[in-house]
This record gives sequence, C-alpha cells and structure tokens, in this order.
Amino acid sequence: MVQKLFISNNASFQTLRDGGYLYVDKTRYLYDLVREGGSLYFCARPRRFGKTLAVSTLEAIFQGKRDLFKGLYIDSTDYDWKVYPIIQVNFADCSEKSGQELDDWIRDLLVSIGRKYQIALDPQKPCRIAFKNLLDAFQNRGEKVVILVDEYDKVISDNLYNPELANLQQVLSGFYSVIKGFDQIIRFAFLTGVTKYAKLSVFSGMNNLNDISMSDGYSAMFGYTQEELEQNFAPYVDSGCKATGMARAEYLTKLKDMYDGYKFSPFGQTVYNPVSVGKFFSEGGRLFMSYWADTGNTRLLMDVARKTNFN
Repeated sequence: MVQKLFISNNASFQTLRDGGYLYVDKTRYLYDLVREGGSLYFCARPRRFGKTLAVSTLEAIFQGKRDLFKGLYIDSTDYDWKVYPIIQVNFADCSEKSGQELDDWIRDLLVSIGRKYQIALDPQKPCRIAFKNLLDAFQNRGEKVVILVDEYDKVISDNLYNPELANLQQVLSGFYSVIKGFDQIIRFAFLTGVTKYAKLSVFSGMNNLNDISMSDGYSAMFGYTQEELEQNFAPYVDSGCKATGMARAEYLTKLKDMYDGYKFSPFGQTVYNPVSVGKFFSEGGRLFMSYWADTGNTRLLMDVARKTNFN
C-alpha cells in the first residue's frame, strides 16, 4: 500500500495520522525525551525540517491520544499516556514589531489558554505576570504542566534591524524567566527555533535549559536517515526508477547527492531534508530540483549579508 504524502509547512501530527498520510516514525526520540520528566529542552534546526510537526506530536502525546500512535514505537513502550495541561506558544503566528505589541500578543494568548483550563487571568497585566499567574494557578491545583514553544526566535530574526529589538528581547526574556521559578510543576518543556540565540539575554534566566541541538543521540530526530528513506518511500522510489529509466542504485545515489548531507552532530548520521524529499516524490520523483531553497525563507541571511562587511 502506497501511503499518501502530505506536503505542507504546518502539517499536524493528528492530520497525518487521521488522514492515513505517510509518517516517518520519530517517536523513539520523543519517548527518550518525555520519559525522563521534569526536563527543559531546546533544539535548533533549519526551516522546513519538521520542528512544528515534532511540537504537534509532543502535544498529542501529552493529550494522551494513544490511538494516534498505534503501530509507532512509543506505543510499544511503558509510557503512561497521562494527560497534562499544555501551554503552547507558536511565534510563527506572531508578526508584532514593538515590545508593547509583543507583550499584548503573548498575554492575550495566555488569557485564552487560561480560559481553556478555567483559569481567569487579568487581561491588563504584562505577559510575564500573566504567565506567572497561570503557573501559580496550576501549582495551587497540584497539577504539572507541559510547555511547548515553536519558532522561539522568529520575533528576533524578523526584527534584527528594528529599533525596537531591545524592547522585544526584554519582553521575551521576562516571559522565559518565569519558567525557571516553576521547575517543580513543569512536567516537560520543549523549545524550538532556527537560530541559536541561547547565549543572548532572551534565555538569561534559563540556565537549566538542556540544549540538544548538536547531541549525538538526537541528531536524526529531524530529517530522514538513509534507512528511513529506503524503508518508508520504497514504493515512490520504485515509481521514480520507472519514470526516469534509472537503475535503483543510480536513482538512490542521485537522491542522496541532491537531498542528503545535513549533519547535526559530529558523530551523527547525515539526514535528508524532509520537505525536499516530500516535494520531490509528490511531483513524480523525476525532477531533481532544489526544493528546500525554493520553500525555505532565506531573507534573514540575505539581510545580514547585505549589511555585514565580510572579509
């Protein structure tokens, strides 16, 4: 059976599973993260590498939606599938350009999350106070919470040359600093981004953050290994060989030359870009084009290049 391909920048885990779309099983990496409990993780990856899908998958895990994971690695483990309140922030949806606008945006989101869990927050308070009050309420209930943050760096990257940058950083720093004071009630926290700004003031209050961006154990958590490609996309490879008239070995070599080669730890495996692979096969598996470059947003790199005096 050939599973359908879902080509989107924001595919949710539930959409893929409910729709019978192809999903390359990465849940053994997520199991290693979530089984430990009480840990805060950060992972940086390039755009279009499945960060949002990973966050969506973690959300489904902590919502206890075990049915979605039938046949996947984590379903065969001893994971308890307990349901937790989830505070999820996706800064990809944030286009605010000033510190006050950003503060309002985060606060409004927290007020909405609080309402979902029957917690009333003051809509006039700064976001850091709203965040603290939200966590205080969960603590008073004796509940542990999960915090998921996607594209944490987008606000900074979008405003590198904005005079408001320092104010934006201050708001983010205040927001993240709240987390440190609530270690005891945080069941799990996971933050993703493209650019590693971890040494800047944004994370100054989070010295307990575990950065797995270049960890050998998680180097293949995003992207496809050679084995995953050949196992999961075998029917598409067969069709591509027929369409191009290429022998299988020649076809796989060409695929590797075009879309493999990303490496996220000194001793880790190289991986394929998932969007490149998906786009390639969805368009018939014949046109060896630079799909990642066509879909990835390189504006930040171009802006920096134009304004930097390189030697």
